[in-house]
Amino acid sequence: MTKCLLTEPAAIEALKFQTDLFVKYNVAPLPDQQEGLPGGFLSGKCGMDDCGIRADVPGMKGLDWEVGIAPVPKGPAGRFCRNGPNAQAIVATTRFPEACWEFVKYMCGPKPGELGGQRFEFEQQRAIPSRRSLFDSPAFLDNLLPWEDAEVYRDAADHVRPFPLPARYAEIQTAWREQWDAILLGQKSVEEAAKAGCQAMDEFLAGA
Repeated sequence: MTKCLLTEPAAIEALKFQTDLFVKYNVAPLPDQQEGLPGGFLSGKCGMDDCGIRADVPGMKGLDWEVGIAPVPKGPAGRFCRNGPNAQAIVATTRFPEACWEFVKYMCGPKPGELGGQRFEFEQQRAIPSRRSLFDSPAFLDNLLPWEDAEVYRDAADHVRPFPLPARYAEIQTAWREQWDAILLGQKSVEEAAKAGCQAMDEFLAGA
């Protein structure tokens, strides 16, 4: 992660597709339009929300209108999900690597077919299995809300890709947000914003 690639043809194409959802087809709310949607998807005024994680599900228990879920749409190169099973990580600089490793094993399930700490997460309707062997576990399936589909979650787990963050990600995100807002406001073209964004982001990547 040493160079911004938003100016590549495939990236420009993707950005234009995303931009059109806002400014051409008007199916995604602009920032000022979001003010009329308190609670976002939970306002009941949105047709679709890209949640990305099952941790949003507990907040939907009290909805009095019909809800459903579907897989992330496929792009030209296939289907890729940013989030899937809950992952457990250990900080490389920890002073207690052995203890951390034991905790990670417990949270993921000590061995295939055993729940470990995932039982609590299933009971709270906030996670999907970290192990493939647990997708058929009653502890997981029995705690799905009526509108949840286990096959959608399984598909997400099969197509998940890691989302690595560079050391100065917060600054990179802020730099791109400025350019993205300029696109939505009609102040810059996608190409102009991508070029300016990459100039700023490359400096952060070089100093990461």
